[in-house]
Amino acid sequence: MTTFRYSARDMAGRSVSGTLQASSQEEAAVLLRKEGKYPVRIDAVDPVSRSAEGRSKGGIRIRRAEVIQIATQLSVMIEAGVTLSDALDAIARQTDRPRTRELVEDLLSHVQAGVSFSEALSRHPGSFSRLFIALIRASEKSGMMSVLLMRVVQYLRDEQETRRRVKGALVYPLIMFGFAVSVTVFLLAVVLPRFTAIYASKKAALPAPTQVLMTARDRKSTRLNSSHSSISYAVFCLK
Repeated sequence: MTTFRYSARDMAGRSVSGTLQASSQEEAAVLLRKEGKYPVRIDAVDPVSRSAEGRSKGGIRIRRAEVIQIATQLSVMIEAGVTLSDALDAIARQTDRPRTRELVEDLLSHVQAGVSFSEALSRHPGSFSRLFIALIRASEKSGMMSVLLMRVVQYLRDEQETRRRVKGALVYPLIMFGFAVSVTVFLLAVVLPRFTAIYASKKAALPAPTQVLMTARDRKSTRLNSSHSSISYAVFCLK
């Protein structure tokens, strides 16, 4: 027997959804019609294997912008009176991103199986933070899911904006640091040896700062050469 997730209409035209056990989609459709339900969509699901996959891989990871979009859509639909399962099903239908669809369908399958929404979210820590899950858990107890979802959306947007500003502020110092390192390497590797050769040809004494730099450079070169010799000797011995 396979577990199927369905969306259907009852005799009054209301939207209903849930899961049932059947050997095929055709049998699932027959069972629904016997219950007075007209199936709109029937999909095979396997919550056990998905749960094991989620635990082994740490859940499905999507971008922060997609999490904000999902939370915004859920807030709007729940505020309008749409049930959580129907809202998740609508989001899964509308999204054109495979990873996002897979994530929402996983949440939907667990919610329809009787798992709380916060517990379903906790299976994907790479996408939903602890604060997000804690607020959803609080909303399940208070019945204010749409309000708390909007607060989560605002928090995520502020966090995203802060990260963007921090990254923008770090770009210039990183560029300058890279430029400084490049100039230093160029001076030590190209310019300084030429000055040394010029002073040596004229038998003139090098300035003290230049002597310090050259000494440090020579010591570093000596260490690198000795390390290379040791490695070569070890390889020779292994042969």
